[in-house]
Amino acid sequence: MLQYLPQINSLEDTFWSDLPSSVGFGIGKVDSWTIDRSQDYVQRLELGLSAIRDCKPPIPDPLWEVEDGEAKISEQGAGCTMEYSGATRLRVRIPRKVSKVFLTSNGQDPREPDAQRVHVDGEWSEVVDRNTQIQMVSCTADSDYGRVLHIHFRNQNLRYHVQPKPQSRLGEREYYFTLASDWGGVKMTFESLIHETLESSGISRQQLAQLLRVLAEDLGD
Repeated sequence: MLQYLPQINSLEDTFWSDLPSSVGFGIGKVDSWTIDRSQDYVQRLELGLSAIRDCKPPIPDPLWEVEDGEAKISEQGAGCTMEYSGATRLRVRIPRKVSKVFLTSNGQDPREPDAQRVHVDGEWSEVVDRNTQIQMVSCTADSDYGRVLHIHFRNQNLRYHVQPKPQSRLGEREYYFTLASDWGGVKMTFESLIHETLESSGISRQQLAQLLRVLAEDLGD
């Protein structure tokens, strides 16, 4: 197929004579068939096209790096975990032979056209200072996608903060945190819990302050 298709002069000659009588097909010219071999011919064409598609060179991954902060990188296949402190900057560039890169930070597949995604057609960068997952994928001018890269960012400064679980039961908000063993870590946990309570519950600032005073008095006893 690779020999004949790129240099077609006559569709009739190519598909009725050249291809079926070639060594790769071996079923002879269509005019020479003594029985109907149409189905066999079509299957061979489909197998040949499938083999050509599978031989396409892989689409390069997006080019990315982290800056402005120390980060510990743990890679595994198309996944990567970044452990950092404070903040870091993610910089993304498109590789050669790729027209654009799509990325998401909300769990959506960056290959989906209706996803809330960032379109990178040159270079893009953003400061990351939270726990999040970035997904990115290369896309060619023919709208063919490469593999999706998953980069998990883990801010070590936030390990004592109360973190919402990504999948909570309907009507409930579930959280997790690392239990601190020192005064500073415990302070971070309480501060983040207070912030989440004010943001997500119906308790007012005055009510929460009164509750904390009651708890402090009980603790003092």
